Amino acid sequence: MDRRNFSVLALLCLTVLLTSSRRTLAVETAPIQPGIATLGPSIEPHSSIQPGTIPYQDYAFQAAADSQPIRLLQPFSKCYASLDFVMLSRSADDLSVSFDLGGGNSAEVNLSHGLNPGVRATFGVRTGPTGHFQVSYLGINEWTADNRTADVLFGGGPTTLSSVDEYRASLNDLQFNLVAMDPYANFDLLFGFRVIDQRDEAESIVSTDDQLGNPNSITTERAFAKAANTLLGLQAGANYGYVFGPLTFQGGAKFGVFYNDTSQSGTIFSNAIVVDGTPEPTFSTDGGDVSFMGDFGGSLSYLVTSRASIRIGYQGLVFSDLLQSTDRRGAPSGPSGLTYHGVYAGMEILR
Repeated sequence: MDRRNFSVLALLCLTVLLTSSRRTLAVETAPIQPGIATLGPSIEPHSSIQPGTIPYQDYAFQAAADSQPIRLLQPFSKCYASLDFVMLSRSADDLSVSFDLGGGNSAEVNLSHGLNPGVRATFGVRTGPTGHFQVSYLGINEWTADNRTADVLFGGGPTTLSSVDEYRASLNDLQFNLVAMDPYANFDLLFGFRVIDQRDEAESIVSTDDQLGNPNSITTERAFAKAANTLLGLQAGANYGYVFGPLTFQGGAKFGVFYNDTSQSGTIFSNAIVVDGTPEPTFSTDGGDVSFMGDFGGSLSYLVTSRASIRIGYQGLVFSDLLQSTDRRGAPSGPSGLTYHGVYAGMEILR
């Protein structure tokens, strides 16, 4: 090979090496900040991208020709699961029942309930480039209130009053959602199906004893009320998040329309139950209604590792047109509103 051909070949090799180096530098030095990525026309997965920068993806994003900054919430993953412990209040009226004891004497039972613990579990799996399918369950076994009264004198005589009073309420909520994510912002849209079971019941047993010691000395009356609501319907909602360092704030809302299958039963009385040993009549009805729901919440989470975070948050649920035993005053109750609200703490794991 003569000197001229060798020079030409060397020049070509140098040109190729310089071109390759420029391309490599362009890829390797592209800044990737926590929570922000800039995508060009097509970016394939790269080993230098750390967990926590790309949500739910192991494939190329086809972005606009002009690069756009993208704020990202979660590491790329195929599925995720979370578990939260919740404390919710049930803002229904306190239960109040009056008893007519005779001789102008009466007794009134009042039961109230406050915060109650429960659990919420969520599982999601990716269904496409920007979507995932989600199942979530919220359950609170029972709000409770109890009262015990034993041998209380009344009416200025030897007769005593005793009572046992109990109130119970529960909530079971199961939802199935399809979630679509906007790859250019921390914004999700949601559409799903939801089944909710809400019920409450109360019972009061009152006894009087005239202390005469004969078989008819003790007179007992029982009052009870039960109400159940089974809601089936559709919901839609949105969620927005903002990332700052290892912290992420998220807030969202869902709205739904439901068919409410209702049932209720209880004791019939006027103003007060007469304690005379004669059982009061009872009623039992079934029906259906349309109920509307609002689901509001917000959370603040901290990224412990690239695959796990802990969080605290607020949860609120608002319903219209539900039956409640606390609304019953000796007759079938009509529909009314009901609100749940409280706080939760838990963790989320991604895989």
